[in-house]
Amino acid sequence: MKFGLRCSIFAFSLILLTVVFSFRSRKKPAIPIDKSETPELIIRTPLSSFLFLNCGNKVFIDCPELGESYNPSFKTSGARVVKGKQKTEIIIYPNSAFVKVTVVSEGKVLGEVKFTVITLPYPDIQLTTIEGEEPDLKRGVSAEELSGLVLNMEPHPSIRQLLPEDVSYQVTDWEVVLVRQSRPVHRNTFASSEGNLSEMMKKAEKGDRLMVEIKGVEHQNSLGQKNKAPIPLTIINIPVRK
Repeated sequence: MKFGLRCSIFAFSLILLTVVFSFRSRKKPAIPIDKSETPELIIRTPLSSFLFLNCGNKVFIDCPELGESYNPSFKTSGARVVKGKQKTEIIIYPNSAFVKVTVVSEGKVLGEVKFTVITLPYPDIQLTTIEGEEPDLKRGVSAEELSGLVLNMEPHPSIRQLLPEDVSYQVTDWEVVLVRQSRPVHRNTFASSEGNLSEMMKKAEKGDRLMVEIKGVEHQNSLGQKNKAPIPLTIINIPVRK
């Protein structure tokens, strides 16, 4: 079952935006500086000046004015950087609110690129029975037929397209409580996506409800790094019927 809990931080665009940053000295020069001394940097990234926290963001930084002599190296703060397949490509893994990339070629600093870091939108919740069926939240589930639940988190489709290798989620902490009127009757806590409810459902009666609460989700990026994923307070109630 897909619940649309999404964080609309911005309108996701699948069109690659080309952003041109022109880096000039802020101090007024004593003598005119020839344009060739301050070549323009061209930055290409899917989300303009934004990067996703703890994800591998592909960024292309080129300097067409230097042609073949452009041989860049990149110094960063606030992130880990991995070289891409092309000399103009880097993959940035932000670990702070802001990232600064200093571009150097042949020992000369060409400029700095600054990015604002944002968190991933909340993933979608997918809840099914162990048999793969979606529980009916209106009619409820049969106490005799339900043996367990499977809880997974899936990224927003546009985020999956932008960062296909960096949006793996794993539920690490969730709880199911059998509630009778307002009193908890039985409680199970799980550390993986599948939860066995066989013993709980033996105690279930018509009119009870299953209260599912998500407490912890882990995000893994393309480097294999795992981080706690922010999620909203989420409680799902499933009626029980005989």
